Amino acid sequence: MSQTITVPIFPLDGVLLVPGSSLRLYIFEQRYQEMLTWALEHDGRIGMAIPAIGHSTSNEHQPPIHKIAGLGEITEHQPHPNGHSEIELRGISRIEITHELPQAWDFRVVQAQILTEDSLSRPVIAREMPPILQFLQDTDPELFGRVQNAPAQRLIDLALIHLPVDMAVKVQLYSERSLAKRLRMVCEILQQAQPPRPDIDIEPDDPRCN
Repeated sequence: MSQTITVPIFPLDGVLLVPGSSLRLYIFEQRYQEMLTWALEHDGRIGMAIPAIGHSTSNEHQPPIHKIAGLGEITEHQPHPNGHSEIELRGISRIEITHELPQAWDFRVVQAQILTEDSLSRPVIAREMPPILQFLQDTDPELFGRVQNAPAQRLIDLALIHLPVDMAVKVQLYSERSLAKRLRMVCEILQQAQPPRPDIDIEPDDPRCN
């Protein structure tokens, strides 16, 4: 059964927080300073929400948001004398927002369910992951060097973030609950964008198959 949580949300244009990734934020608006205080007094988690397509936090105080968001844990908090703060969030999981609570605060709080990732079989990973790895190596060799042995789910999500496609497409991929289907969708985009290259192979006993 999915775990239900109550969590403050931080809508932000163009930001996808995926499990295993880190995100640094500078908190300066009063309502988000209050959100940070609330989060620190509770379980130290914040939901990073994506404004619905056609909406933006730059010109809307409370834009509608996608129901699939990223749950992050505050791993670093550096307060400043002016009341502003720098924080680092570590992505924990995807969440599905079920409903927004009545506004008792200047920031937004929702109830959500934590989504669990399905698993991929070793043959599927060995067959489908090489284009993902090649894309990450070509796009950001330094990043690839750090994450090349990471679990398949993290590699797929990192490729998703770096894809040269519109945010609407990234949100569609990000919102796909099935890891196997998300992998196929990312690979289809990569096949359209670049010819296949057999430079990287994965054996079934590779640690990325775990």
